Amino acid sequence: MAGFKTDYLSKKFLDWVFGKQSYTPPDTVYCALSTTTPLPDGTNFTEPAGANYSRLAVANNVTNFPGAAIEAAKETVHCAIAIVFPTTNGAWGTITWAGWFEAASGGNMIDAGPLTIPLVVNASNMQVSFPADTGFTGTES
Repeated sequence: MAGFKTDYLSKKFLDWVFGKQSYTPPDTVYCALSTTTPLPDGTNFTEPAGANYSRLAVANNVTNFPGAAIEAAKETVHCAIAIVFPTTNGAWGTITWAGWFEAASGGNMIDAGPLTIPLVVNASNMQVSFPADTGFTGTES
């Protein structure tokens, strides 16, 4: 399954374009990891519990997200900085998806996509990271 922008973001975009309802993007977006396949309505996103896991805050600006492009016939935006999560102090499970949220916990999911290769995080002292520009993107399906 390809990545997707969520129903939440799609609705905000349509409200903005048709009817000129305002939408203020968050100043900070939060990268999160999931052991399940999320749905476009923002549900079924299962984050690791404990073991030093937390969403990673990224300033939402043109330096970190320099602009969308069409790649492989899909609208894509790359995060221009490396995404480096805290070192684990226990197992996080098998990470299969990642997503962007508006809040450090809870909040609305904005975008999600599958990892090319599932990442098994089964021990302490593991460093989960994605390289700048290539490892973590937002995509429209």
